[in-house]
Amino acid sequence: MRDGPRWQTIIDLLDQTFNDRVPADLAIRRWSKSARFAGSKDRRFIGDNLFDIFRQLGALKFQLAEAGGDINSARQIALLAAGAGAKELFDGSQHAPAAVSDNEGALLEKALAVEVPAEQAMALPDWAQAHFAASFGGDDAWRAEATALLSPASVDLRLRSAKDDRDDMLKTLGARGVDVDATPISPLGLRISGRFAAGDVPELNDGQLEIQDEASQLCALLVDAQPKMQVLDLCAGAGGKTLAMAGQMAGQGRLLAVDADDHKLEEGRRRVKRARWPHIELLHADALTAPEDALAGDWDRVLVDAPCSGSGTWRRAPDARWRMDADDLDALVELQGKLLDRAASLVKPGGLLCYVTCSMLSVENNQQIQSFMNRSSDFSVVDFDASWAAIFEDGEIPAVHRQEAGWMMTPALNGTDGFYMAVLKREA
Repeated sequence: MRDGPRWQTIIDLLDQTFNDRVPADLAIRRWSKSARFAGSKDRRFIGDNLFDIFRQLGALKFQLAEAGGDINSARQIALLAAGAGAKELFDGSQHAPAAVSDNEGALLEKALAVEVPAEQAMALPDWAQAHFAASFGGDDAWRAEATALLSPASVDLRLRSAKDDRDDMLKTLGARGVDVDATPISPLGLRISGRFAAGDVPELNDGQLEIQDEASQLCALLVDAQPKMQVLDLCAGAGGKTLAMAGQMAGQGRLLAVDADDHKLEEGRRRVKRARWPHIELLHADALTAPEDALAGDWDRVLVDAPCSGSGTWRRAPDARWRMDADDLDALVELQGKLLDRAASLVKPGGLLCYVTCSMLSVENNQQIQSFMNRSSDFSVVDFDASWAAIFEDGEIPAVHRQEAGWMMTPALNGTDGFYMAVLKREA
């Protein structure tokens, strides 16, 4: 493909995300399946530029607004993102965007001259900026986290279990030319820098390795699922943390993974089959409405990996912040509270309720747990140091954002996705 047609594809994909709220990665996958003529370089160019636009969208919209443009126009946003050379790309040739009109040329020149304030460059929607400021306190802290979310994320992998030799895997992947290192904190993690070919890591296809961010790995490990326990993963999704906990349990005990999204659960079924953990059960059900007998068990651990804003993963999905609004966040906060209440009723005395989000917003994290504790006298917060020492007896306790009712790892502090976790013990 020539660059002109590539940019027309970018405009089409922007339209899908703006108007239909289709996730950018899904839009790209759908296009790739239909565009048999496109090569790997085309897909990379389109994907990289599309994601870069979402990372710059706050600045681009500000420039367009100041210049009198339409901030909801995919064409105008793409035109501005293409920059000074846009007229050569938008030339009206076959499959390329229509030629730049005189009015568009004047708009482009005016918009490019607009200086962007730092807060607009951080690409946080108005609703999110207020929550970031409230969640991290001082201006420097929340701005550092917002800025960190503009950088692409590394790819973290997790070994199937602690019995696997990480050093051997590092040597194997390194010999294939993969730029890989051990993750700084997770004992099961490997971190790939830069791009890699899927064929260079065949272990992803046979269950030896799974893609999972280091912070997510640590959340799963700190559930402290042990052999012969009964463990309930109430919002399992595609099973990333389910599989990590299965490794802790060494295939012994009962591990029930529940999710209302059958598409995610189907992916979980494939992953469970690859990983060869016989004690995992999968249940397609809504955690809030599933009958009691469907979730019956003497649960030592109940994990609520709650639906959330996903703000901690915006490095990987920079479009997601623009597909949400304040009403969406309010609905998620309400759902999280209901899930906590349902989960609490399932934990046996002495058992642990583990609450996890991939959010960095206090309203979904610390505030959510504090509200739960105010209405649930049977639970106490397990101290982070105690949780850590129970799993990593010889490990140095990492730097985390410590909060009244949990802890959080973030891109700026830890180089991971943003993840929050609270561990609560049922006393009676």
